[in-house]
Amino acid sequence: MEATTAQANALERRIDLSIAIADVEKEMEQRLKRMGKNIKMPGFRPGKVPFSIIKQQHGDQARHEVLSEQLDRVFGETVTARKMRVAGYPRLEPKTTESTTHLEFEAIFEVLIYPAADMSTAEVERPVLEVTAAEVDKTLDILRQQRVSYEDTDRAAAKGDRVVIDFLGKKDGEPFQGGQASDYPFVLGQGQMLPDFESAVEGAKTGESKTFDLTFPADYFARPGRPDRPVRDHGQAGPGTETAGSRRRIRQGHGHRRW
Repeated sequence: MEATTAQANALERRIDLSIAIADVEKEMEQRLKRMGKNIKMPGFRPGKVPFSIIKQQHGDQARHEVLSEQLDRVFGETVTARKMRVAGYPRLEPKTTESTTHLEFEAIFEVLIYPAADMSTAEVERPVLEVTAAEVDKTLDILRQQRVSYEDTDRAAAKGDRVVIDFLGKKDGEPFQGGQASDYPFVLGQGQMLPDFESAVEGAKTGESKTFDLTFPADYFARPGRPDRPVRDHGQAGPGTETAGSRRRIRQGHGHRRW
C-alpha cells in the first residue's frame, strides 16, 4: 500500500492511495474460509460447503469489505504520518490506471488549520471567586437536608417530621377518586400537601385519627377526579412506617445541627 499527497487549496488536500490487488485477494480468501466454517447450505453438511460456491456467492461482498478496510487503514496511516488534522470524512474516488497489480484511488478531504497568533503581548486575567459565609452556610444546610436520618418519636408531629398516614377524602359523604391512600409518607413543612391538610396533621400523635373539612384551591379542579367543593377528610395520623403494615410512628429528623 502506497500514498502520495497533493495540496489543492488552503484547506483541501488530495492523497493518492495505492492498494495491492494481491493483498486484497489474499485477505478476501482468508475471510471466506473463516465464513465457510459456519455457512449452512441445503445439500451440504455445516462447514462442508465447497469454497468455489462460497466464493461465488459471497466473494464480491468480502472483497468490498477488505478493500474498504485497507483504504481506511492506509488513509489513516498517511494523515497521521503527515500530522494532518482531517475535518470530516474523505471522499474516495477510483483512478483510471494501466496497472495490473494495484488499485488506485484519490482521497479528497479538508484539514483543520489554526492561524498562528502572537501571544507575547497578550494579557491573561485570572478570575477570582469569593465565597461568602452566607453561601457556605446555605450549602451546608442543603447537605444536611440531603443527609437527614429519622428515628421514632412519641411526641406530636411537628414541622420537619416525616409522617406516614392513611387518609380518606369524601365529597357529599362518598369517597372521590384520588382522595384515598394508605401508608402515605411526606415531610411536614415542605409543601408536599395542601397547607390546610398539613396543618391538620401537625400536632397529631401516633395512632390518632382526625376528621376535618378541606377546601381545595380553584386551580386544583382542572384535574380529572378532583372535587369542586369542600370535602371532608378522615385520616389516621402517625407517620413513619417501617413496613407496609398498620403500625405507624411519627419520626423526627436528625442532621439539622450546625456543623
